Amino acid sequence: MSVEAKARQNTAEFKEDYRGRSYVERIIAWLTGHGARQARYIGRGKTRFQLQIIAAVSNILALYRKLAEKAKLAEATAG
Repeated sequence: MSVEAKARQNTAEFKEDYRGRSYVERIIAWLTGHGARQARYIGRGKTRFQLQIIAAVSNILALYRKLAEKAKLAEATAG
């Protein structure tokens, strides 16, 4: 690795960019693990539909986790 690249890794800008990148990579890894790696159907329309369903499930699960976390926090502060 070059000296410039190592120096850039220590900057705040790089750390902020990397934080966003790691978040996106986690999402992509989850999607590929749940069926986005290989199309189940033939044709762009069906493949796009498959990816949209997988993304919808991902969004619903994220919303569920967020709501459960919020409810747990509200319960902890109320009780």
